[in-house]
Amino acid sequence: MKYKVGDRVKIREDLVVGKMYGDNEFVKEMVPWGGQVATIAHHTAEYGYLLEGGKNWYWTDEMIEGLASEASNDTVNHPAHYTQGKIECIDYIIDKKMSYCLGCAIKYLTRCELKNDGKNRIEDLQKAVFYINKQIEVWEAENE
Repeated sequence: MKYKVGDRVKIREDLVVGKMYGDNEFVKEMVPWGGQVATIAHHTAEYGYLLEGGKNWYWTDEMIEGLASEASNDTVNHPAHYTQGKIECIDYIIDKKMSYCLGCAIKYLTRCELKNDGKNRIEDLQKAVFYINKQIEVWEAENE
């Protein structure tokens, strides 16, 4: 499978009702999705991809286009391990006007299971704890 959960994809507009794409048939109820950009919510090797906000239709690699690969390869501006879900990690931190330490903690919590397939998740959680403890120190010092 080309894409993973959280990847953004575009549904091809040239799909033909009744035609098989991979192991799945494109049915008329799927037509309104043509040209739409969506996020992959779930996937299985057997059935394909489920999209967020979509019904229980499974989409195949042949039915969708490469927005996901572009996003997941943008390791500088939109790393895949920070772009899961409906809001990017940095946008959440900015919206909440978080301090540096709390922002770092959120960053490490967000990516702990996603970056490098979770291989560094314990280290990322330890880093989050470090920044939370540092923020506690700052606030305690302010109250003295």
